[in-house]
Amino acid sequence: MTTERALMAQALEALLPFQGRGDVKQFTETDETIAALRAALALPVPATVEPIDMVLHCPKCGLQHVDGHDARAEIEPGYWTNPPHRSHLCHGCAWVWRPADVPTNGVAAIKTKGEADSAPLASPTPQEPK
Repeated sequence: MTTERALMAQALEALLPFQGRGDVKQFTETDETIAALRAALALPVPATVEPIDMVLHCPKCGLQHVDGHDARAEIEPGYWTNPPHRSHLCHGCAWVWRPADVPTNGVAAIKTKGEADSAPLASPTPQEPK
């Protein structure tokens, strides 16, 4: 098996449970399967995908990034309306980064807590830019 074919097979195995297509063993490593996987990976994220709420900090300056509605969007045509998005602009240093390959929404805090989670910090200390 070529390296490309092996990587495609691994990707297919990882993706199929999330696609609801059943057991990966029913699929073969054919050129058609690889072509279908390539096509699926090239598709844009559908607009109907709900963003995942995440606590985001700028990787450059450490400032927390919180997305939300801005009243200026109602009076200024073309102003940012916070649609589902993958890249985020830091309001402190203007750094643009992508925390995931799916739409994300920067929130002040997440809504859930696991049994083994540590208590949240009062306020993370921003790191100095390097």
